[in-house]
Parts: sequence; structure tokens; C-alpha cells
Amino acid sequence: MKLRSLKLSFDRIVLIITVCLSANTLSLNLDSDLLIFNADIYTSNNKNPKADSLVVSDGYIVYVGNYLDAQHYVGKSTKLIDLDGKTVLPGFIDSHTHLSMGARLVKGIDLYNMNSISDWQNAILENIPKFKDSQWLFGARWDHTLTSNGELPTVSDLDELKIDKPIALRDIDGHSMWINTKAYKRLVNEYPVEKLQSEGVIYNEDGTFSGILKERAMELVDELDDYQNSLVVSNKDIQRTLSFINSMGITGMHDMPDEQTLRDLKELAKENKLYSRILFGSIIDCRESDCIEEHLRRGSLYKHSNRNEFLLSPYFIKLFMDGVLSTHTAAMQEEYSDKDNHFGELLYLPLEIGEIVKKSNDAGIPVAVHAIGDAAVKVTLDVFEKYGSREITNRIEHAEIIDERDLVRFKKLNVALSMHPNHGTGVIGKYISERIGAKREKNAYVWNSAIKEDAQLMLGSDWPTAPLSPMIQIADAIFRVGPFETNDRPWYPNQKLSFYNALVAYTLTPAKVSGVDKYIGSLEKGKYADFVILNKKLNTHDREEFLATNVLSTFFFGKEIYSANN
Repeated sequence: MKLRSLKLSFDRIVLIITVCLSANTLSLNLDSDLLIFNADIYTSNNKNPKADSLVVSDGYIVYVGNYLDAQHYVGKSTKLIDLDGKTVLPGFIDSHTHLSMGARLVKGIDLYNMNSISDWQNAILENIPKFKDSQWLFGARWDHTLTSNGELPTVSDLDELKIDKPIALRDIDGHSMWINTKAYKRLVNEYPVEKLQSEGVIYNEDGTFSGILKERAMELVDELDDYQNSLVVSNKDIQRTLSFINSMGITGMHDMPDEQTLRDLKELAKENKLYSRILFGSIIDCRESDCIEEHLRRGSLYKHSNRNEFLLSPYFIKLFMDGVLSTHTAAMQEEYSDKDNHFGELLYLPLEIGEIVKKSNDAGIPVAVHAIGDAAVKVTLDVFEKYGSREITNRIEHAEIIDERDLVRFKKLNVALSMHPNHGTGVIGKYISERIGAKREKNAYVWNSAIKEDAQLMLGSDWPTAPLSPMIQIADAIFRVGPFETNDRPWYPNQKLSFYNALVAYTLTPAKVSGVDKYIGSLEKGKYADFVILNKKLNTHDREEFLATNVLSTFFFGKEIYSANN
């Protein structure tokens, strides 16, 4: 062992001396900025999938390959980094994030991964000092399926805390809201009870308010001026949130920010402080062509590039076709296994959404549709087939249950799939089996089947409804094991992804689908130098080892924007 160690050390010394000498003798008149060598590089480029050296000059990749050839790019001012076998990956591109919600979560109350109502109550009480100057208390990510009885929280669970402010807390899916009596009274003062009943305010059998709002009812809270004022995040809040995103190795996002967040992002871009490439969409709740006009308006207002690199770019229109499985609002072809005569709900008629798809595609704008249940997925594909353009890559978000007969249609119709691994692993052992039954489970979270049908599969987090970390999401995709003790075996292991396919789905494919793969998505000559250095060599075969591997550095356009050592 000692002799082997001495040999390795000697070889490394020789390598470093060779590289340094090449700076004086082998330079090809290219004084590059950075040479990374002795690395374990995954490129996401199937023509050159692995390498050990990477050269960066003026923000661009000028060489990827072996260190002997990389030496020719070294000049007097080139910085040399010996990674000692550590893994390098392309900068991650998260295909589905909610930056505005994430920033509010950073500012508000985070109830993630707590498994009892008492834990939620304690977290609320602990966070009260944060809201000294706020009219409302707000937060998110409670998950009733983690509690012992799986029941929804009640209005009395909040009222007993005796907090003299309205409280509004979104659930982990973002499709339900838990509020106290003070918040409910604010709604009653603004809207007639008939409207509250019709929009999704949930009442008990005796007619009293339950404490829960679903789907459209949450928008009634969103429209309250005092609630909106409480949610406002500052430019510094956005900066802190983006720094957190960069610490995950993320250098690109498909996001759906609100207007204030877009204004903050543009200001940061102007100040050269935006270190993420954000392709933004407009979440639309309308049935007319003004959807398109609104998206074009946002695009013209907020698009921004520095030098030759894009930072903020308008991308897609987002629509909701159904709800979510956890609340039985995802639209299913057959009734829920645990709720007789209940199929969920389609939020659009095919003709309504079809007109928006046609007008958007005619204007060159892709449409992204939230569709979780197999009925919602099928209807959405039908709409894309009848009204969509094959020249435009439309997309379906989530697609948690897909009729196996529909899988082949994604490639045929040029429709991309945006899926979120932790949503799948997170429900294992929780509610998925009882919701849809054993017969349909094989059609749930079918990541590998999508790859086999040559669908354009993108992976993302849906943060803040799930962990932002791409390392967690990719681990869920390649091991398909849930976070609970009972789930120590892969769930439908035939749907596991290879590491290569998962990495491409988190890097190159989101770039291709959004039309920017000329610039980002893989480590290739001529592309922007957006990449991630991990703290050790990645073990893609051992789940614990994989999850113990963290981001050491994140580079954006050749500049280190995050270091775990600082």
C-alpha cells in the first residue's frame, strides 16, 4: 500500500510539472483562464461522455478531453486545478421551479418533513418573531400524509395557538391551504359565502369552516391586499435565495416567477449579480388570447442578456389541467381506489385549452400543461395532437400517472415530459397505493418507460414542494427508493434510470427542449463554462455514498460563484 501511494504521488507530481512546463513550451498562443485536470468528468455529451480535463477561456469551454492535449491551452496566467479524481458535472438545469414561492419560504415558515400537527404548531410559534412587521403569518410545505392518522389539520389547530394575526400555510403540493379563523373572517368580509363554497372552501358536515382551502379558493387569499403586502420579498431576499440555488450546483432554471421577482431578477442581471440562466414562463388562468399578449409583454419587459450570454429569457405559457393525487383532484380515467365515484376534475374543456395552444404555438410560444392524472395526461395529448404545432416542443408537467398506451405519443407529437423524481419516491408507502390501487401502480412515475419510448424527459424539483437538490432528485431517479424506513427496496425497479440518462435529463435535455443547447446543457467546446465540482468522486452504484456526495464548487460562465470552503 505504501509503494502504491508513493507511485501515485510521484505520478501526480510528474503530471503537475508537465502541465507547468507546457505553459512555457507548448502554448498555442491561447492563454486560457483555467485548466481543471485529474478529474472525473461527465460531459452529458454522448459523443464524448467522459473526460479528465477541462479548459476554460473568457467564460467559454475551449477544450474537454485528456490532460496531454489540454496542456497545449495553458499560458502564463492559466490557473491550474488538480481535482485529485473528484467528479465534475455540467451545471444542473432544473426544469420546474417556483423561485417566488421559494423566496417566500425562506422568509416564512417551512414545515417540510415534519410528521405531526404538534410539530407544525411548534414551528409556527418559533417563527413568530420573524413576522413582527407583517400583517399575516405565512409559510408552506406541511404534509398531512406524514401524520399518524393522515387527516387534514383543522382551523382549531391554528386557533388554539392564540396568535392575533391571520395565518395562511400552503401544503407540500401547493394545492391546499390551511388557515385560521382570523384569515377566514378576512375572506368572509371580502366575498359572499356562496362564492367561497363554490371556489373550494371546505366546510364540515355541520356547516362550520374546516380550516382548509383547495385549488381556486387559495387564490381568494392571494388576492387580499394585506396578504400580498406581507408576502413581498426584497431584492436581498431574492439574492439569498439565488445563492442557495447556486449552492445546489444549479446554473439554469425553467421558472414561473411573479412580476416583482422578475423585476428583482432583471435588476440583479443589470448589476452582473444574476448567476443563473432563467427561462421564465407565465402562469395563465384565462381562456382568451390575452394570455399570449401578456406573455409577450413580460418577455419584452424582462428579457436580459450580458455580453453574449443570456440570463433572463421568456419561454412558455403554463396552464393547469387538473389538481394533485394527494387531495383526489388529479383527473383519473377510473375512479380513485379509496374514494368511490370520484375521478378528480379537469379544469379546462379541450376546446378552451385548444384555442390557447393553437394561438400560442402560432406565435412560436410553447405551452406547458400541469397534468398529473392519466385522464388529464390523455386529454392534454389529445389537445396537442389536434391544436398544437409539431415544430414547437410543448410539454406536460408532472405526468405522475400515464396510461401506457399514451407513452408512445410523446415522441410522435413532440411533447416533452417534465417529471420530478422525489414526488415519486416521496409517496412510496404513504398514499399512492391506496389512491390508485395495485393495478395502476405500474403506470406511476414511469421515468424509464419514457426513455425507452424516446420521449424528451426532463427532470426537476418542483421546489419548494420538494427538495431543491439535484443530487437528491437524481438519487431518487436512479435508485427509486423512498425516504422511509420501510422502503429499503426499489419501487418498481424497472422504472429506475441509469445515472447517464438521469444526468442528461437534468442538464442537456432541458436545454434542448428550451432551444438553448447551443450554449448550455453539456460540457463541450464552444459552450458556456457552467459546471459543478463535487467534493469527491461520485459513486453511482451506492445510494448512501451518492447522497453523501456534495457540491464543492459551482462555476457560472467560467467564474466560481459558490464554494463550500467559503
